[in-house]
Amino acid sequence: MARGNIMRGVEADGGGALAKQIVETILPAWVGSRGGAWRDPLCVGHRSAASGAATLRVQAQRVYLAARLERAGLLPGGAASGAFLASDALMRFLSADGGEGLVRAVAEDGRVVDPSRNFEDHAWMVSALAQVHTLTGSDDVLLIADMLLEFIESRLSTGSIGFCADDQGSTERGQAGHLRLFEALLTLQLSSGAERYLAAAGKIHEVFRYHFFDRQGGGVIESLGRDWRPTPKGAIAAFQSQATAQWIAQLGRHHAIVGSGQTLGLMAALAENLRARRNSSGFVASSHDRFGAPIDASCPLASQLGLCAAIRAMQAAGEGGFGAAGRLEALIAGAYLDVAPRGCWIERLSAAGTSEGAPLDHSTLVSLIDHAAGDSDGALLKRARAENPNDERVRAA
Repeated sequence: MARGNIMRGVEADGGGALAKQIVETILPAWVGSRGGAWRDPLCVGHRSAASGAATLRVQAQRVYLAARLERAGLLPGGAASGAFLASDALMRFLSADGGEGLVRAVAEDGRVVDPSRNFEDHAWMVSALAQVHTLTGSDDVLLIADMLLEFIESRLSTGSIGFCADDQGSTERGQAGHLRLFEALLTLQLSSGAERYLAAAGKIHEVFRYHFFDRQGGGVIESLGRDWRPTPKGAIAAFQSQATAQWIAQLGRHHAIVGSGQTLGLMAALAENLRARRNSSGFVASSHDRFGAPIDASCPLASQLGLCAAIRAMQAAGEGGFGAAGRLEALIAGAYLDVAPRGCWIERLSAAGTSEGAPLDHSTLVSLIDHAAGDSDGALLKRARAENPNDERVRAA
């Protein structure tokens, strides 16, 4: 498919053509093999390479994405389901050294390579289980998610609000883990109807509002120390475009449930700053300091996908003026999908709009597939039903 055709297809199909292109070019190398399902893949062009050990975060991401794709009717035939991958990951990582919680890495022969308990890793697994529960409604899945949430609260809590990075004495509090847990709790509330998840999400909302939201710079502080002040890493890059866009999207989900004016105010402040950071091509640079000066002027693909989600969240909240997500998706397809020879995605563009030649990063791979599985307006599910009329899973979704 030529680049111009991709762009026209994306605009005409509301993002469906982009989702189809993502699935066709990326997915087979990543979730197509049940036998090698638990090993860590890294995308290099159209091939996948496996590392010597499996890490919890990557396996949780596989569970999350498989369940999302399965629900949207986009999981390829023969690929392992989210429920299968969840069972496999829990068997390998849960109490693998005899302790509570999930170890961080195991070797192929089952040896524990890293026994630490990492907050963001656990948040990803809860998020993955939330997606499986949305798909299956299994009480057993909900029970395991609750067990992991209890572990996070008892072993990784800072003692008041928020969570530390791991159980190894780290004093760092990272926004990324809090964001992922926030997403997981909202999904669990929607899938189960249990108010306890919304209450827990409300606490993370307050952590973000009072600590991770940078009132001076209008962005998201990456990491905070024991005293809730920015760490050197967090203070330097006060505006990370991808993190800002992701928080807008999840705050939008929170606002849809509770209708909070405070939440909408946070979204508007973040979105205004995000809009101000877009370049003449419509893309947003990676990071800026608190005064608006670029730290990394390159434009990562993952940030542009996050921007699409942020625009849709603002529109759903009744806030216009941030552009059209469909048009941005067309721009993404035109700029980041290299059609020669077979449609390999570009990791990032320079400030001048040229490819930097880097292979697709694992986190970008996750963002790409997650975007393909997105179904905020039902378009993907409608198309899946039309194209798979005899698939019981699609008809029941």
